[in-house]
Order: sequence, then structure tokens, then C-alpha cells
Amino acid sequence: MIFYTIGDWGELNDNLLKVSDSMDQMSYIKKPDFILSLGDNFYPNGVKDINDDKWLSYYNNVFVGKNLYCPWYSILGNHDYMGNPHAQIDYYLSKKDNRWTMPKRYYSINYKFNDKNLHIIALDTVELALMTSLSLIGENSLTKYNINRESKIKQLEWLEYQLKNSNADWLIVIGHYNLYSAGYHSSNKELISILKPLFIKYNVDLYICGHCHNLEHLYDSGINYIISGAGSKTGYVHKIYQTRFAFADIGYTIHEIIDNIMTISFINDKSNIIYKIDISQKRNL
Repeated sequence: MIFYTIGDWGELNDNLLKVSDSMDQMSYIKKPDFILSLGDNFYPNGVKDINDDKWLSYYNNVFVGKNLYCPWYSILGNHDYMGNPHAQIDYYLSKKDNRWTMPKRYYSINYKFNDKNLHIIALDTVELALMTSLSLIGENSLTKYNINRESKIKQLEWLEYQLKNSNADWLIVIGHYNLYSAGYHSSNKELISILKPLFIKYNVDLYICGHCHNLEHLYDSGINYIISGAGSKTGYVHKIYQTRFAFADIGYTIHEIIDNIMTISFINDKSNIIYKIDISQKRNL
């Protein structure tokens, strides 16, 4: 079973075209069953509606490789909220595209392969990290889409229910905002305080995010943190205590599960593997 991750890809530039070409090339070697799109899908201000020109020019006309025609499980980033975030849900619900999958602002996926069960929990971190979002988006946009303390609590209750009742062999959580990072946005104390205790309590394998425009592998308290936010933009990165790998240029990740091992490969725009790790299954052994 193979899946790719790419975040912060929504700017139509040479970087995006290089990354999409690399994904196309690599897909003939490692064909993805699905792709995780980690937010900031359309810069700078999301999309207006389901007929916005960006759907064609930033997405459908860019990711054209035939092996990339698989489900794109997508979540919202802060820049998506600067437009019409519900349009990205409506685009899926109206069946405008056979790939794009965003049934709600947050949702879960259960994926069975061989004798394994993969559970992916997709979060709306714009709602969960309200203080972060107020500084990045502003109160008016949050109020417009009914993002507030009450909706945050509702999502957290849903998240704990999902985690508590998961019997998956592999349990992955994805969001846009990072917890730990050595990049521009730094570690997010707000999300660490909210999510880290739940990740530890319920034995989560991975948290995968974008937001920081780089590629990172970080590790803390038994949890692996993967940042794949370099789909079209570059940032800078140094090292912190949790850092295992950091790369301040464009790229994406490929995850392959064989037996009890997940191999995560970090790929640059030249289709080179710049870093690779093996993570052992720790659930249901």
C-alpha cells in the first residue's frame, strides 16, 4: 500500500510544476493508492466557488500524470479560509472531479489492505488552533464560517471518539498546522497542548502536516511528526531538539507499507530520495 503527501502546493509557479512532474515520474515506480493534500491548496485566498478557474489552472491542468488519478484526500489550510472553504467541500459533493475528496471540514478514512487496517483522521486545525488562526486569518473570516470555541470543542470531542474507538493497525492523524517544526512558523505550543496528550494516550503512529514550507521529520514522546509543506513554496529550516531531518526546499513524501514496516521517503523535485526512514508497526502486535 502506497500513498503520497503534498502540502502548500496551491501557487501556480515553476516549483509546483517541478513537483508535479516528479510525482508523475515516481508514480511509475511507486504507484499511489491515494494522495493526502495537506492544506493551503489554493493561494493566496483559496477559491471563490466550485467553478473558480483555479480548479483547472492550479490542479487539474497540473497534476496530469495518469497514476495521479487516484483519491486526493484533502484538508483546509489557513489560506483556504481566506476564500470560501466550503467551496472545496462543495466541489467534492457536486462530483466536479473524480479525485478530489473532502466530504467535510474534518473526517476519517478507514483503508483496508492485505490483512491490515489503516485509519486516517483528517483535522481542521484552523478551528482547533484558534489563537493561531486569529493571527493568520483574522476574526472576521473565522466568524463568517462559524469557527469559534464551541465548534472547536465539538471537533475535539469527535477526534477523541475516533481515536478511542480505533482498532487500526496504523493510526495516522493529518492536519494543516504543525505541532513541532524548526521552520518559519516554529513549534505551535497551542496545538502541542491540545493534540500531543491525545496522540500519546491513543498510541498514534504519525502526525502529518503542511504549513511550514519545507520537509521535516521530527520525533517526540513516541510519535513521529512529518511535515510535507513544500509543494510550491520554499522556506527555511534549522534544527530543534525533536529534529531528525530538515530540508528547506520543494518536495513531497511517499509512504509504503509492507508487512509491519512503513517506509517514508522524502523526495525532491529531481525525484531523488533525500531522506528515508522505516517505522515499525506498534499497534495490534
